[in-house]
Amino acid sequence: MGAGDEAGLAPDPNAPGNYYTSLERWPAYVPTKYYFTANGEAVEQNGATTTALNYTYDPTHPVPTHGGNNLMIRCGALNQEAQENRADVLSFQSPTLTEDLAITGPIIATLFVASSAVDTDFTAKLTDVYPSGKSVLLNDGIVRMRWRKGQFYSAEPQLITPGEVYEVEVSMWNTSYIFPKGHKWRVSISSSNHPRFLPNPNNGLPLSQNGPNVTALNSVFVGGAQASYMTMPVVQKSQIPEVDIKAVIDKWLDDRPASWRENIPKMRKAAMNHIPHFDEL
Repeated sequence: MGAGDEAGLAPDPNAPGNYYTSLERWPAYVPTKYYFTANGEAVEQNGATTTALNYTYDPTHPVPTHGGNNLMIRCGALNQEAQENRADVLSFQSPTLTEDLAITGPIIATLFVASSAVDTDFTAKLTDVYPSGKSVLLNDGIVRMRWRKGQFYSAEPQLITPGEVYEVEVSMWNTSYIFPKGHKWRVSISSSNHPRFLPNPNNGLPLSQNGPNVTALNSVFVGGAQASYMTMPVVQKSQIPEVDIKAVIDKWLDDRPASWRENIPKMRKAAMNHIPHFDEL
């Protein structure tokens, strides 16, 4: 947890994180709402007036995946500036932090949205914005509007009515992270993240069925009664103490047969030999 270097690829020794913590249960976090504004801010006070922020989503020109929780393509905490500078991406960022901000728990964007299509997607990314302007990916997620209520709610897809406003949640899963003083955090909203997620053609047909690609005018509403916002699980740093993970593992192994400790390096080497290198992909 904690900031890496400004490429997002290596730890910064001066960052207020970069350590392991281990807890029996999630700490009691404070779910803190940050409301998106029409001028691209994320603030704790909701605005009085509702504004629609629009962009055009073309399924044949999706936002390219760059980093994230991937397996067969490049993964990790990579710089998102190129993705965020696209016309089909809306970004909202916090003020410059005057003190470290620690979060541990679920990351959720609650969005009021509309589309000119009968189906579309909405994506969200949370990034750590360095003083240099680099925006390093932490978490991301997606909601497909036809499944906006979840597949456990209905086995049948629920298409949307063009122009109607819907409230949806985009889960970015869980994390434990400390944003350093002097940084900002940013949430970027769009409708694609390819190839991590298959682009939605917006036509309402099953994705396994060939059909036309429909360009959609998508909207995210901010302020007033239709205020989109981010919920951050804010904790105190004292709630996520540093743990010597090697000592924890050694203690655990002390209660196991000696062969377990001897076999771990062999198992690690065997596993690494089966992981493809990037130049092999």
